[in-house]
Amino acid sequence: MTSSAPAVGFIRGLSNQGDLTGGLCSSSSSSGETPGDRLPPVPTARFLEQAKSECHFTNGTERVRYLDRYFHNREENVRFDSDLGRYVALTELGRPDAEYWNSQEELLERKRANVDRYCRYNYRVDESFSVQRRGERG
Repeated sequence: MTSSAPAVGFIRGLSNQGDLTGGLCSSSSSSGETPGDRLPPVPTARFLEQAKSECHFTNGTERVRYLDRYFHNREENVRFDSDLGRYVALTELGRPDAEYWNSQEELLERKRANVDRYCRYNYRVDESFSVQRRGERG
Protein backbone atom coordinates (compact mmCIF):
# COMPACT_ATOMS: atom_id res chain seq x y z
CA MET A 1 0.00 0.00 0.00
CA THR A 2 1.17 3.48 -0.76
CA SER A 3 0.54 6.31 1.60
CA SER A 4 -0.25 9.86 0.63
CA ALA A 5 -0.53 13.00 2.72
CA PRO A 6 -4.01 14.05 3.79
CA ALA A 7 -5.77 16.58 1.61
CA VAL A 8 -6.56 19.79 3.42
CA GLY A 9 -8.82 22.59 2.24
CA PHE A 10 -10.98 25.47 3.38
CA ILE A 11 -14.74 25.28 2.90
CA ARG A 12 -16.65 28.54 2.59
CA GLY A 13 -20.42 28.83 2.48
CA LEU A 14 -23.59 30.06 4.14
CA SER A 15 -25.04 28.84 7.39
CA ASN A 16 -28.79 28.26 7.54
CA GLN A 17 -29.12 31.79 8.98
CA GLY A 18 -27.54 33.25 5.85
CA ASP A 19 -24.24 34.11 7.52
CA LEU A 20 -20.88 33.45 5.93
CA THR A 21 -19.14 30.46 7.48
CA GLY A 22 -15.91 28.61 6.90
CA GLY A 23 -13.83 25.82 8.29
CA LEU A 24 -10.99 23.45 7.63
CA CYS A 25 -11.63 20.00 6.25
CA SER A 26 -9.26 17.08 5.76
CA SER A 27 -9.39 13.58 4.39
CA SER A 28 -7.11 10.64 5.01
CA SER A 29 -5.52 8.28 2.51
CA SER A 30 -6.86 4.81 1.87
CA SER A 31 -3.88 3.25 3.70
CA GLY A 32 -5.92 2.47 6.78
CA GLU A 33 -4.86 5.55 8.72
CA THR A 34 -7.47 7.31 10.79
CA PRO A 35 -7.76 11.12 10.68
CA GLY A 36 -6.08 11.36 14.10
CA ASP A 37 -2.98 9.36 13.01
CA ARG A 38 -1.53 12.28 11.08
CA LEU A 39 -1.95 15.98 11.55
CA PRO A 40 -2.34 18.07 8.40
CA PRO A 41 0.51 20.45 7.64
CA VAL A 42 0.16 23.96 9.00
CA PRO A 43 -0.92 26.30 6.19
CA THR A 44 1.72 28.90 5.37
CA ALA A 45 -0.67 31.40 3.80
CA ARG A 46 -2.44 33.77 6.16
CA PHE A 47 -5.61 35.65 5.48
CA LEU A 48 -8.26 37.48 7.46
CA GLU A 49 -12.01 37.10 6.90
CA GLN A 50 -14.29 39.49 8.76
CA ALA A 51 -17.99 40.23 8.81
CA LYS A 52 -19.43 43.37 10.40
CA SER A 53 -23.07 44.26 10.89
CA GLU A 54 -23.87 47.94 11.36
CA CYS A 55 -27.00 49.93 12.11
CA HIS A 56 -27.09 53.62 11.21
CA PHE A 57 -29.89 55.64 12.83
CA THR A 58 -31.26 59.03 11.83
CA ASN A 59 -33.76 60.79 14.10
CA GLY A 60 -34.14 57.90 16.55
CA THR A 61 -35.50 54.88 14.72
CA GLU A 62 -37.38 56.94 12.13
CA ARG A 63 -34.73 56.20 9.49
CA VAL A 64 -32.56 53.08 9.85
CA ARG A 65 -29.93 51.73 7.48
CA TYR A 66 -28.58 48.19 8.02
CA LEU A 67 -25.23 47.18 6.51
CA ASP A 68 -23.82 43.65 6.58
CA ARG A 69 -20.21 44.00 5.41
CA TYR A 70 -17.71 41.29 4.43
CA PHE A 71 -13.94 41.82 4.34
CA HIS A 72 -11.03 39.79 3.02
CA ASN A 73 -7.60 40.89 4.25
CA ARG A 74 -9.03 44.17 5.56
CA GLU A 75 -10.58 45.06 2.20
CA GLU A 76 -14.37 45.22 2.03
CA ASN A 77 -15.45 43.17 -0.96
CA VAL A 78 -19.23 42.74 -0.61
CA ARG A 79 -22.01 44.23 1.52
CA PHE A 80 -25.73 43.98 2.04
CA ASP A 81 -27.31 47.45 2.10
CA SER A 82 -30.88 47.70 3.40
CA ASP A 83 -31.40 50.95 1.46
CA LEU A 84 -30.90 48.95 -1.75
CA GLY A 85 -32.37 45.69 -0.41
CA ARG A 86 -29.60 43.61 -1.97
CA TYR A 87 -25.90 42.72 -1.89
CA VAL A 88 -23.42 44.95 -3.69
CA ALA A 89 -19.98 43.79 -4.86
CA LEU A 90 -17.29 46.35 -4.08
CA THR A 91 -14.45 44.34 -5.65
CA GLU A 92 -14.14 41.58 -8.23
CA LEU A 93 -13.58 39.13 -5.36
CA GLY A 94 -17.02 40.00 -3.99
CA ARG A 95 -18.88 39.74 -7.31
CA PRO A 96 -19.59 35.94 -7.24
CA ASP A 97 -20.88 36.14 -3.65
CA ALA A 98 -23.11 39.14 -4.40
CA GLU A 99 -24.56 37.48 -7.50
CA TYR A 100 -25.23 34.21 -5.68
CA TRP A 101 -26.70 35.81 -2.54
CA ASN A 102 -28.90 38.15 -4.62
CA SER A 103 -30.37 35.07 -6.32
CA GLN A 104 -31.52 33.72 -2.91
CA GLU A 105 -34.84 35.48 -2.22
CA GLU A 106 -35.26 33.95 1.28
CA LEU A 107 -31.82 35.21 2.29
CA LEU A 108 -32.62 38.71 1.00
CA GLU A 109 -35.91 38.74 2.93
CA ARG A 110 -34.10 37.80 6.16
CA LYS A 111 -31.48 40.50 5.60
CA ARG A 112 -34.15 43.13 4.85
CA ALA A 113 -35.97 42.13 8.05
CA ASN A 114 -32.82 42.88 10.07
CA VAL A 115 -33.71 46.60 10.04
CA ASP A 116 -36.52 45.76 12.49
CA ARG A 117 -35.35 42.45 13.95
CA TYR A 118 -31.78 43.50 14.69
CA CYS A 119 -31.41 47.30 14.51
CA ARG A 120 -34.67 48.67 15.91
CA TYR A 121 -34.92 45.88 18.49
CA ASN A 122 -31.42 46.57 19.87
CA TYR A 123 -32.00 50.32 19.75
CA ARG A 124 -35.04 49.91 22.03
CA VAL A 125 -33.10 47.65 24.42
CA ASP A 126 -30.23 50.14 24.62
CA GLU A 127 -32.57 53.12 24.87
CA SER A 128 -34.49 51.66 27.82
CA PHE A 129 -31.22 50.99 29.64
CA SER A 130 -29.87 54.47 28.89
CA VAL A 131 -33.05 56.20 30.10
CA GLN A 132 -33.02 54.12 33.28
CA ARG A 133 -29.34 55.00 33.94
CA ARG A 134 -29.93 58.73 33.37
CA GLY A 135 -32.74 58.67 35.95
CA GLU A 136 -30.48 56.99 38.52
CA ARG A 137 -27.86 59.71 38.21
CA GLY A 138 -30.39 62.28 39.19
